[in-house]
Order: sequence, then C-alpha cells, then structure tokens
Amino acid sequence: MIAESGIDALSYAVLHANENARYASTAGALNPNQPTLIVGAIAKMVKGASIRVATDNDEGGRQIAEQIADIAAESSRTDLSIVYARHGHELMGCKSPVGVPECPSGQL
Repeated sequence: MIAESGIDALSYAVLHANENARYASTAGALNPNQPTLIVGAIAKMVKGASIRVATDNDEGGRQIAEQIADIAAESSRTDLSIVYARHGHELMGCKSPVGVPECPSGQL
C-alpha cells in the first residue's frame, strides 16, 4: 500500500489490518530515491499481488498515482494489479492490471 501521506498509510493499516501487507508513504511527492525503492518492493511481491495506491483527489495525488503506475508497468510484472483509492473514500473497486491505463477519471 503506497499512500500520499504517512498518516494515510497508518490509518489504512489500522482500518484494514493485513499481516502480509506493507505500507509506505511518498510524503506528498516522489523523491529521486523512491522509484528505485518501489521497483525493489515490486520485485519482492508474491505472484498475483496487488499494489494499493491511496492519494488525494487532486492534481498532485493523480500525478503520484500515475508515477507509481508507470513504475509498476516498467517492472514487467504483468501478474500484478493496481487498486486505486482517493482521500476520503473507501477503496472504490477500481482495479487495473499493471501496464493498462489507470481507471477512468470518473471512477477515481
């Protein structure tokens, strides 16, 4: 689970506890080191796993979600999927295979 803020990641962990999940935050934007860290985390994910991306429903949040989707697509892990969420909403069931454009904007 990659959230835009640390408190969002911690809140999600409390509300949706999963001993197999890992939680991370971009702290509002991807820094130069985070793409490499995300690639490393993706490489270690079990087959068929999903990446949950929780960002604010604004331009900055959409940009982070797109960057993470691009990183995942470049990983060549076609067995993974991405689940998108927006701040203030439960996961909305918008699930996209890695390498496929993210869900239509009306669903985010």
